[in-house]
Amino acid sequence: MRKSGILVLALLAWTNACSAPRSMVVLLPDADGKVGQIEVRAGSETRVISQAYQTTRLDGAAGPGSLDPAEVEHLFGSALSAHPESAFRFATSRLLCRYDSADITDESRAQLAGLVRSIRSLDPIEIYLVGHSDTVGTDSYNLELSRRRAAAAKALFAGAGVRCPMILVAYGKSRPLPGAGGDDALNRRVEIVVKYPAPSKHG
Repeated sequence: MRKSGILVLALLAWTNACSAPRSMVVLLPDADGKVGQIEVRAGSETRVISQAYQTTRLDGAAGPGSLDPAEVEHLFGSALSAHPESAFRFATSRLLCRYDSADITDESRAQLAGLVRSIRSLDPIEIYLVGHSDTVGTDSYNLELSRRRAAAAKALFAGAGVRCPMILVAYGKSRPLPGAGGDDALNRRVEIVVKYPAPSKHG
């Protein structure tokens, strides 16, 4: 559903919290970054959402409140790519970081040049760099560490010639990867979400 510049996605199989199907509405910005406002009615209750990536549940249950762009791409990537009116697409990737550091691992560094080439070939509109940490340490320390990781990734891309707005997001240890233990190295990461123009229908 797209109305007045608002892109809304309804998720009918929200399974992060439990296996039973749920309904969720996510408000996305349009291609120019603008966000409108919608009212969502569920029975006698009306909820208003007006922030980018804000969510509400149609079944009245408590939801996460918001999703980051990487989570939107994971959950809705196929729907976004198939949406006939969407003026943009998303591509995702990931850099892993060393323990208690904003430096990327040797493996991620070896992949960096190819990743930069891929990103530049998309002519990106903007990039979201979402920093995370493992669960070792305090909330405040890990939040700052995840922010430094996102900032370090931005510096790497800028130094490699990526020229577009880069938006930093930090979640600390609050969003470990599903299936990964809290201290798993995979949680020491920066999720990269590239927003780029949809291919022209007229080629």
